Amino acid sequence: MKAKHTAGRLEMEWNGREGRYEFAGGDGAKLGHFCGWSADGVTTEQEDFANTERLRDCWNACAGLNPEAVPGLVVALRKVANCSRYPSDDAGNMEYALDGLRKIARAALALAQVQP
Repeated sequence: MKAKHTAGRLEMEWNGREGRYEFAGGDGAKLGHFCGWSADGVTTEQEDFANTERLRDCWNACAGLNPEAVPGLVVALRKVANCSRYPSDDAGNMEYALDGLRKIARAALALAQVQP
């Protein structure tokens, strides 16, 4: 059985005593920590902050979403962004195009919903 990740949003704070950033859930409970590394084995506190902040932001951006669906959402949005424009006086073609875009968006959003 695959273990489930901790649900909810993350906060981060610096633990000066341990020299690392720590993650906490919305209830303040400690969930983990981040200590950076690099090819030469040294990172700065600023790099560790940037990496920890990036991890937190990505985690929080997926709150309530199925992370495995994110690539599909990107594909759907690219299709929408690259949609051909139809002349405004051609209402039939416009409605057809909008129906197609709605189907793409609905399918992507259905996959993105977190399954209980």
